[in-house]
Amino acid sequence: MSLVHYQPWSTLRNFQRDVDHLIGHQDAARDLWVPAVDILELADRFELVIDVPGVDPSKLQITSENGELAICGERGAEPLDDVKLRRIERARGSFNRRFQMPDTADIENIEANANNGVLTISVPKKAQLQPRRIDIKVS
Repeated sequence: MSLVHYQPWSTLRNFQRDVDHLIGHQDAARDLWVPAVDILELADRFELVIDVPGVDPSKLQITSENGELAICGERGAEPLDDVKLRRIERARGSFNRRFQMPDTADIENIEANANNGVLTISVPKKAQLQPRRIDIKVS
């Protein structure tokens, strides 16, 4: 017996794509793109690693407000003059991902780097206050 990883959202996206295809929508792949995100917790920071191939880093927007980190962007289609499209499988369109950051995240010092279609957002952790011993004075 083998285990199969169930992915309900991919099933829903596939169903939507098939329905769009049946009713004749040419842009069935549009707005179905959600970039994959890995969230890592290291000793001193959190890192979000986001696959955004084909997205110009200047078209990405990262904001933080009330402990929430938002990443927005858009991947458009390349201009194709005098070309008849036979098949479109690469999803395109805009995306908006939101992540609630833990209280230990220092959202004032977030850094972001883009390299080869991968966006890495580094969120440092706040310095932890260490317990200290309080001396008792004898009177």
